[in-house]
Amino acid sequence: MKRLEGPLIEMSDRHSFKAFIRVLACQDRGKNAGLANVSIRSFLSYRLPQSAHHDPFVGFREMKRTLFAGKKEQPVFETSNFIFDSSIKTRDLRVDYLGKIGFTEMEFIARNELVFLWNNISPAAKIAAILKGVQWATQCLWSKNRVNKALFFRSLIEFICFVKIIDSKKKKIVFDFNQFEVDSNLFYVAVSDLFGENLVYRKFPSPGPLQLHNSILLADVLCYNTPYHLEEIKELKETIRCVKIERVPMEQFFLYADLYQGANSTNDQYALAYYSHASWLRRLSDHADDGLNILEYENSLLQNLDIYLRANPDKKLVIFTHPRERKIEVLTDIITYYKNFFQNSDQVSFCKEKTASSSEFRTAKIGIGVYSTILFERLACGYPTLIMTPSTAFPMKSSSLSNIVVNDGNLQEKLSESLKITRQEFFQKNQIEDYIEPYLNQ
Repeated sequence: MKRLEGPLIEMSDRHSFKAFIRVLACQDRGKNAGLANVSIRSFLSYRLPQSAHHDPFVGFREMKRTLFAGKKEQPVFETSNFIFDSSIKTRDLRVDYLGKIGFTEMEFIARNELVFLWNNISPAAKIAAILKGVQWATQCLWSKNRVNKALFFRSLIEFICFVKIIDSKKKKIVFDFNQFEVDSNLFYVAVSDLFGENLVYRKFPSPGPLQLHNSILLADVLCYNTPYHLEEIKELKETIRCVKIERVPMEQFFLYADLYQGANSTNDQYALAYYSHASWLRRLSDHADDGLNILEYENSLLQNLDIYLRANPDKKLVIFTHPRERKIEVLTDIITYYKNFFQNSDQVSFCKEKTASSSEFRTAKIGIGVYSTILFERLACGYPTLIMTPSTAFPMKSSSLSNIVVNDGNLQEKLSESLKITRQEFFQKNQIEDYIEPYLNQ
């Protein structure tokens, strides 16, 4: 690898700074750097609330939050395998998961703690970063994509600190679970530029469709987990680029896999299970708006479920709330919210407060929801599932997954039809047998 020269910044910090800026400046979409630039500048970020889009000073506020985040000494790691994830909270989950698919001796880098290492950056690099940060923050005063631009400074600091950590080892592997962040592709392109063949960068997208958050996805090894991912990788080959692809289980699969190993039946306590995306609560909480109108689709689905239950008084529905909805302060509100949709509330129950939705797939014959990860997890465990989608881009018309997608026009028919057949018949009829996780048969 050719080392970059420059009078202002010292050694590795200088190289990291220049690698970051170079990707950010690339306009050629035919290159990986150009695609990474598109994603960091224009993709939706959830790191700031929806209201930040209307705050002209958000760039300066982000600079302040980053610079005064706190201080920590740079960690010293023993191995060259680095898990890169949002928070330390997922460390045990990731270590256990990777161990079960054959990777051991892991170090963990928490993304949200990288800014605490700011004090370890060389003085010259700090000055250069702050000057750039002021430039970006000033542009936020009038920029239409001010939220993305406001995050540039934090991303730059995190990137420099990230490189300082992994630079301690000559040969290294990064296991990136941050692929949903808008700067994920920039991180990959820039570190690949710095370390070349001494680095293998693996990404682990979540079970949902790549089109939503990862229509641009760059990696050395892309670890996909559903047949639909594979269809997307082939369809979006211009923007999803990797050297190698591998099918792996979903990231939380081993938390509940033992429950469904060899499971051949359902207890049919409920005919239907609704899986919430908590879109109503996200909107109340000023969560970033992805433009998919999921709230409207969830409301429409709930209304349709009420129609079905009224026509079939012998059927019962269980609502599996989202973790966001299980906080004590909103428990009363959620019961009121959901029961307002149903004329006969006696047909409707709620999951237990501390019960993981993924541990109760067998309690209902058919699961249904809008564009949620849990729906793909349910399919992976071999349980019939219907999906309502707010996106015209999902699923692709050629995909067998379109056989289980419902809308206002066909929902009643699909529910009745699916409840009359067995689990095995559901997967065979809809040509989705390959969505069942292969690990369950081992």
